[in-house]
Amino acid sequence: MTLRHDLTGKKIGRLTVILFVPGSINNPGKWECLCDCGKAVHVLSVNLRSGGTRSCGCLKSMIISEKNTKHGGSNTKLYGVWYAIKMRCLNKNNKRYSDYGGRGIKIYSSWEKNFSAFRDYIFASLGDKPSEDHSLDRIDNDGNYEPGNLRWATRVQQSRNNRHNSNLTLNGVTKTISDWSKITGIGASTIQARINRLGWSIEKTLQTSQKGN
Repeated sequence: MTLRHDLTGKKIGRLTVILFVPGSINNPGKWECLCDCGKAVHVLSVNLRSGGTRSCGCLKSMIISEKNTKHGGSNTKLYGVWYAIKMRCLNKNNKRYSDYGGRGIKIYSSWEKNFSAFRDYIFASLGDKPSEDHSLDRIDNDGNYEPGNLRWATRVQQSRNNRHNSNLTLNGVTKTISDWSKITGIGASTIQARINRLGWSIEKTLQTSQKGN
């Protein structure tokens, strides 16, 4: 049988055409092809020549998988973290914008529209989240969401890193107000009031017992 369009041996997409399998009056013949993935399929001549069929079906699965990877796999928890960061930093209507974008906190430009870049950095530099008690935190609370300024931190670590939780240095030792409160037995609110309202020095603030005040 002489074929008008002999496709034997041709490579079309991921398919290599092996031979023509004749059909019947009601069943047109098809080309047997071997896909790069190793699966054999039978394809109509018109679909091969038009490029409508380029694999056994695995190519479509690969494209969908790559698309999901490129756009971040939006069903993951890390995607939710990335999206929340963007909203806090970029969306003026977000209820937390004033504490982030409103005071100059930005998200690294390469991450702004590319979740994959953000995800790859986290996995390569920070690794998997250590536990459910950990979440993503900025090391410098006044710094941006950018390489070198992120860590996995517990709720306690993050509370100590809060911008309202100032560090105080006494005799060369620097600790948060929360930590000094535990050490001295002086309430954190009292420490803040002594410094901010009464204008006391750090030495007087931390070395004067609350009972004697």
